Amino acid sequence: MRLLTLLPPQPHTVTADDATALNLPACLVGATYNFEPVPTDVEVGRGGALYLTTLPGGPEGPALGARGSVYRFSPRHHDLRRLATGFAGATNLAVTPGGRILVAELFAGRISTIEHGRPSLVIDLPKVASVEFYRHAVYAGTTGDMTEAGFSGHGSVVKIDTRW
Repeated sequence: MRLLTLLPPQPHTVTADDATALNLPACLVGATYNFEPVPTDVEVGRGGALYLTTLPGGPEGPALGARGSVYRFSPRHHDLRRLATGFAGATNLAVTPGGRILVAELFAGRISTIEHGRPSLVIDLPKVASVEFYRHAVYAGTTGDMTEAGFSGHGSVVKIDTRW
């Protein structure tokens, strides 16, 4: 086993709304905190490039906004580049043969793609946690209901026909 790359910190400047929502002391308003990103999936794309989804670290729910990201890492050139940010709970991704990147956004309840460095809606799908692409179709997994104690109920697997 060897380390390929480290993901950069995810800086966030605490606002008054953040402090209220998270019950933080007022003296933290204006402070910048460097959250440590949490990688949630890795997929291999063209030329052996690795694509990664991340949660932003810290509160993973929507309290601080949509802060998940997608990165591309070239093992050959040791180059890490953030392709997009602004995902609400980026828990999984798929890369199509044509290079389109699909991202499961758990907290937004949707599958998105990347357009001009930002998330762009593909389909609303409540509780989506995973996404894969195979033979012109998107397959997605959904969770049961989220409760304080974890997940309850049944998840599902759905097939979404596409023209990709």
